[in-house]
Parts: sequence; structure tokens; C-alpha cells
Amino acid sequence: MKIILLLLLLAGIAKGEDLHFTQSGAGSHDGSSVGNAWSTSEASTAANWGSGAGKVSAGDTLWVNGTITSALTIQGDGTPGSVITIKFAAAAKFSAAAWASTGAILVGGRDHITIDGGTDGLMENTANGTGLANQVDSSIITASSANSLTVQNLIITNVYIRTIGTEQNGYGTAIEQLGTFTNYVVNNCRIHHAYIGITGRYDGSCRTVTWTSNLITRCNWGARMSDTTAASFMDGFTFGFNTVSNCGNWDDTSINSFHHNGCYIWAESGGYFTNSTFTGNTFGPGWGDHTTGGIFQSGQGMIGPALVMNNLFICETNVAPSNGSITWQNGGGFTGRIFNNTFIGGGDGRAIYLNVATAGAETVWIYNNIFQNQTSIALFSLANITLSSDNNVFWNLRANEGWYAEGFETSLANWQGLGYDPNSVTTSPNLDGSWLQVPTSSAIDGGTNVSSYVTTDRIGTSRPQNSVFDAGMFEYVVIAGTTQSATIGSGVRIKTSRR
Repeated sequence: MKIILLLLLLAGIAKGEDLHFTQSGAGSHDGSSVGNAWSTSEASTAANWGSGAGKVSAGDTLWVNGTITSALTIQGDGTPGSVITIKFAAAAKFSAAAWASTGAILVGGRDHITIDGGTDGLMENTANGTGLANQVDSSIITASSANSLTVQNLIITNVYIRTIGTEQNGYGTAIEQLGTFTNYVVNNCRIHHAYIGITGRYDGSCRTVTWTSNLITRCNWGARMSDTTAASFMDGFTFGFNTVSNCGNWDDTSINSFHHNGCYIWAESGGYFTNSTFTGNTFGPGWGDHTTGGIFQSGQGMIGPALVMNNLFICETNVAPSNGSITWQNGGGFTGRIFNNTFIGGGDGRAIYLNVATAGAETVWIYNNIFQNQTSIALFSLANITLSSDNNVFWNLRANEGWYAEGFETSLANWQGLGYDPNSVTTSPNLDGSWLQVPTSSAIDGGTNVSSYVTTDRIGTSRPQNSVFDAGMFEYVVIAGTTQSATIGSGVRIKTSRR
């Protein structure tokens, strides 16, 4: 009996307290329940954080209840394995005409914090944007050198609603962190209307950033990670299973001041950005007139190695990123692998754009991709890039412009004469409406073994099947009489038969 009681006590300690706040508070204002909730001001008071009962401390959950109209400041730290969770109750939200640039939730430099939207947690501006009551720089969640920060399951909307036109206000960030940090996670959030959806500005030595399964729309930059000094160092960035689309509302019809990107990696201050992975994402459509890239990496420092696999890039008819769906443009050293992606063009633009200014500084491998209906690979400065490209499917590419080498559009024969793609094909990949191969697809068993880097396809099917890799983001499987579920982006499920 004593052992059971001890175990129950330990379980209670691990769970922590449930504490509550509403905008104005209620009852005894001690945070013990919704009926006795703190006000937002009281929940932001340092005296209500720390060790002991009735205070927010490691392992506790601070519940958001009702509509919150003033900012919450986090005043304490969790510990490894015992985080402090800010949890949204059903229908809870942070709502203001325009939150300040400091944010609606101010994490500051607090460690081991999780902000969890629960089932329908909402954070919003209601009147900030073109032609609205406010045109101000607004942020929703802000942090500075916060380690082990997780933001998940939130809807963040209308940070800055911009419409196409001449307005020059680059305002509005949904989730941002700057400084020196590790374990920065954003997962399963829906972000609509902002200048930047998710951002990190890294300074010093930063590690392990994971942004996954987010739906990001109508943002000039869906996500951005940028250095601040030449001493900045980022190691271990994962951008996976996100959908980024519809940024054309940021088109500037005056001086073209906004260049849109799906995920923008920036080491322009001379910093280092190493060991990045982009997997299972959907980029596009809705690029607008001034998008430069779906994945855009540039910098004067060292970028790479980077692995880009199992992604889908979609362009509309005659609308595409002006550089490339993948753009790598660097002044420093770089290594990258682009494996098993599917590029669906609309007759314009380039799938992959490689441009580096430093001789011998870039090494890139391009294997097992499907390129359809645009220029496939644009290669600048042949002396500066070591390229290995093969076992790709090229289909219905732009007439006389299927490949680009050092200033000239070229044919496949000339491209192969440069030593590239000797085993690639130009027959139809025969993709269905979900971009899965049908049985006659030239992508089936057309790939080469890249199992050191790619072990599954976009929906978790083991690679390879039949001992040979397929090209594209899906691995073809024969499962007679069954239906499998293909996940295209966050929260969108397409049922399709794979036979």
C-alpha cells in the first residue's frame, strides 16, 4: 500500500498543477480554477511564478480561458522533462485590433516552455493591414534566447492583412525568436496573413530547430532563418511536412519591394548554416508575380550540407518563382543533395537554380526527381559548381529551354554532353491527380540508390520497393484491392488507390 501511495504521489508531482487565467480574473483571483482565475495581468506577475503551490512552476499548466485582450508575459522556467505549458481551453483566444511588436505572448529568454493551442486555440489581430484601422508592425509570439521552446496546435491569423498594391509596409510576424537558442519547435500550426509566418534570427551557436506540419498561407515569407553576425552558427534545421502557398497578396505593384519565398535561409552576414533537411513539404501554388524561390538559400558564409527530399513544388500556368522553386545562391561553400522531389511547372520558370560566386565552392547531387513542364535545372558558373545529376525524369519541359547552363538554354543532348544525366529519361511519369505514379509511369524503378539519405517516401512507404528506387516523392507499391492515404501538406488528406 505504501508503494502504491508513493507512486501516486510521484505521478501527481510529475503532472504538476493546473492554474487558470482569464482577461479580468474571477472569484478569489488565486488561479486555482476558472471560477477563481487570475487576470492576465496577475498571470504576468512575477510573484505568481516560482516554486510552491499556487504558483506557475516546472511541470505546471497555465490555462488560457475566454478572450484575452492584453499581453501575457511568461515569468518562469520549466526544466528538462518538466516543461511549463501554456494551454488554450476550448474556444480560448488572444484577440486585439493590433498586437504590439513585442507580442501577445512574451516568452523572453525563458526555457522549457510549451505553448499549446489545444483543439482550437486562436491568436489574432482584427484590424491590422492594408486599408484597415491600423498599419503597424505586430508580432504574436516572441522569444529571445529561449531554449526548448515549443509552439504547437495554434491558429494564428490576420497578423497583417496585405492586399496587392503599392503599400510598402513589411509588417507582421506570427512566431519569432532571436538570439542564441536550441530546440526551437513549431508544430501543427495554421498561420494566415503575415509578413513572416515563422522566423528565427540566430546569433552565437544555435542548434536543433524543427518546424513541422504547419499550414502557412498569405505570408511574404512562409518561414525564415537568418544570421545576424559572421559569428552566427546554426546546426540542425528541419523543415518538414509543411504547406506554404498563396503569397501573391504581397505583390508590390510600385517598386517591387517584397520578394516572396516559401522558406528563406539567409546567411548574408557571413554566418554558418549547417545540416538542414527539407522533407515532405508542399510549396505553392499561388506564387504571385514577385516570388524568388520555394526554398531559397543564400549567404556569404558556409551553408550546408542540405538535404531536400520527398517535396512537392507546384506552379500555376505561367506563374513561377523568378529564380527557381529551389534556389541556392551562395558566396561561400555549400554542399547539397536534392533527391526524390516532384516539380510540377506551369510552363514558366525553373525548378532548380544553382548560382555560386566562389570557384569550386559548391557541390550538388540531383537524383531521382520528376521535372514536368518548366526548365528543370539552371546551372550558373560551371567552374564554381561540381554537379552530379542522374536518374531523373524530364517531361514536357519548356521548348528549347529544358536545361540551362552558364547563360544558355540548352537541349538534353548538350546537357548530357556536359556529363550530366546519362541515365535520365524524357518519357511521361504518368502521374494521377495526387501526383502518384500510375502503372505505366517512367518514374517506377527509374531511380538510383540513395538509401544513405532517403529510406521512406512522402507517406512513409519504405524505399526502395522491388530493390530499385522510384523517381519522385512517392514510391510505387502494389497492394491489390487496398486504398492508402497520401498526405499532401498539413491537414489535407487525399485518398488514392495504389495498385
